[in-house]
Amino acid sequence: DGSVKILVPFLLPIASFLAVGVLIVGLGTTFLAIGKNGTIVLGLAIIILVPLSGLIVIKMGDNGESS
Repeated sequence: DGSVKILVPFLLPIASFLAVGVLIVGLGTTFLAIGKNGTIVLGLAIIILVPLSGLIVIKMGDNGESS
């Protein structure tokens, strides 16, 4: 139990770096696989869907209280 608390500050950054690396390589591989036109379409879809999903999450979490 105590050893896990000691290792968390070291393992958490390493795990986050690995997760980002896997995500970037996966996204790059996807872009290579779908070609030039597919990359444009997927890129535009990502640009539209990411802020839209953030807006949906914010609206779902809003309980009628304005800040």
